[in-house]
Amino acid sequence: MGSYKATAKSTVSALVLMASGLCGLAHAVGIPGQGTWETTLQARDLDGDGEVDAFYDTVLNVTWLRNANINGIQFWDEAVTWVGNVRLGGYSDWRLPMMVDTNKSGCDWAYGGTDCGYNVQTLGPTRTFSEFEHLMRITLGNTPYCDTTGRCDSPGWGLSNTGDFQNLMPYFYWTGLSYQNLGVFAWYYYSPTIYQSHGIKQLGMHAMAVRTGDSVAVRADAAPTVASAQPAMLAVAGQGTWETTLQPRDLDGDGLTDAFYDTVLNLTWLRDLGVGGLRFWSDANAWVKTLRAGGYSDWRLPIMVDTQKAGCNFGYTGTDCGYNVKTRGPTRTFSELGHLMIETLGNKGYCSTAGVCDQAGWRSLNVGDFQNMQSVFIWTSIEYVPNPSLAWYYYPYTGYQSFGHKNHLLQVLPVRQGDSGVWPR
Repeated sequence: MGSYKATAKSTVSALVLMASGLCGLAHAVGIPGQGTWETTLQARDLDGDGEVDAFYDTVLNVTWLRNANINGIQFWDEAVTWVGNVRLGGYSDWRLPMMVDTNKSGCDWAYGGTDCGYNVQTLGPTRTFSEFEHLMRITLGNTPYCDTTGRCDSPGWGLSNTGDFQNLMPYFYWTGLSYQNLGVFAWYYYSPTIYQSHGIKQLGMHAMAVRTGDSVAVRADAAPTVASAQPAMLAVAGQGTWETTLQPRDLDGDGLTDAFYDTVLNLTWLRDLGVGGLRFWSDANAWVKTLRAGGYSDWRLPIMVDTQKAGCNFGYTGTDCGYNVKTRGPTRTFSELGHLMIETLGNKGYCSTAGVCDQAGWRSLNVGDFQNMQSVFIWTSIEYVPNPSLAWYYYPYTGYQSFGHKNHLLQVLPVRQGDSGVWPR
């Protein structure tokens, strides 16, 4: 992508640096003296090759697999199946990390001492309440985004210390516990903000293997070989309308493509999603208002319309929430991201309009000529009316529009009304 001209160039460069330095996304390493990991996580070789494969947690009496992202992002059911097939060290009892749904069934949200939110319960006299929380906050000494008094943006918050783990990602991780109140949901742990909550099982999250007790090599086994569930993210010619309806635009006169004019929606999409990085919802809205790409000052987040009654009207077609959401009407656009992903790029959702899920071809994600488009959530600019702590997002991986907590770090895709710039040379 070409650099931005004049004042826009320095502004965007500074913003990119700011995005890369977000506390919750800072490049995490093993930090000596932070937490207890140097003494309470004992290295274990499971296959006799002299290399560290796992860590025995002397406090929780569990063994964590060292590689925290062997199989990439998976739905909850896939993660449960995957971990059930792991045979490292000859052990067949690997599982996902557990937590306890305390008090009344479901999320008892709070800033401390419950099963849901920040600073959740970790250990009691006779049981472990959250294996992930103990690992992240106690063993590795990471600081939650909010403290126990409810004061947020805590100094040094985020996943800063990963100890000697490999591929411990700043993203969602599944626990092994289904959400009792809603069987289609399961509990997860969100490592960027040190946060525990629940989400629909058809979201792609990472999976980390753990087993109860110490682990020594019983016999040498290969690493688990499970078919990858990762989406193929490519520019797919002939799929959707993007080759004709997304016209390239040069915003800075260097002859390179910086944006695309959408001739159907009459708006301009910034080409590179990496410019904004991953941000909280409020930060994303504030950042995009300062963007001056091409000299324009009216960049914003994509919009959607909350139709019918306020909140999520879940459906498999034609609603504001779920799969195959309503994108356009005769006089208005109902979901700019939905139209881009479904109509323009021609992507299939996980579920068809008839409610048949795991439909053929849904994992192949056409990204057209966009840069740094990931399979993770993208913010809209719309707050969720029933609960102002939430906002609407679009999830390209499954073609799903819904809502989530504003203090999650999601992708940002700037857009502005109308045409912008000139054809590249």
